[in-house]
Amino acid sequence: MRCRAQDYENRFCFRPITEICSVRTCAELVAPHADGLHARLLDQWLCDVVDQLLIRSGGREMGLKYEDLDKETRRFMVEEIEMDIASDRIYRSSYLNQRSQGSWPDYILGAARNGSDETLATQLRELRAFNQMTQRQMATGKIVSARVPHNAPEVLAESEFNRYYARGLSRRAVDSALPRLQVYRAKQVANPRRESEEKDRALG
Repeated sequence: MRCRAQDYENRFCFRPITEICSVRTCAELVAPHADGLHARLLDQWLCDVVDQLLIRSGGREMGLKYEDLDKETRRFMVEEIEMDIASDRIYRSSYLNQRSQGSWPDYILGAARNGSDETLATQLRELRAFNQMTQRQMATGKIVSARVPHNAPEVLAESEFNRYYARGLSRRAVDSALPRLQVYRAKQVANPRRESEEKDRALG
């Protein structure tokens, strides 16, 4: 008996997101149950299900903790973004589709004015701002197609928002004649990297 899409939605829709995303591909999770279904098509369909689950949950994980993200810091963040836009130095991820690459400056500006890395990631996911596939060059020089990672919205939003937060906060410190800023761990993780723990000890 062939399995229908609805069967998979009923089976997997309420399972923990981490369980679905921890396997190598969605297809590997359900392929043994997929009588007659092409694994690649099933992979694509289930990836869409995961995206929708992440949208409903507000994203894959909590964003960074910004202890000084107030009106004054946001003002400097916006100025830094606007300078990059004016000089055409703003980063545009190659994972973004053509429409979203054009709109990226507006997305990051909006987050800097009124949002966070979490709201930016949610916006990117809801807008389906990313390509499904990308091109990668192997060590041999061969170009292959690969699926864009499912956490691409969170990675891009977190890295770029945090970058402008650091720049904005530094501008604010200079403006206030503060001699230094304190570095702290902005996200608690279950298994921190050894390099991060060493930096924590060095800073502490």
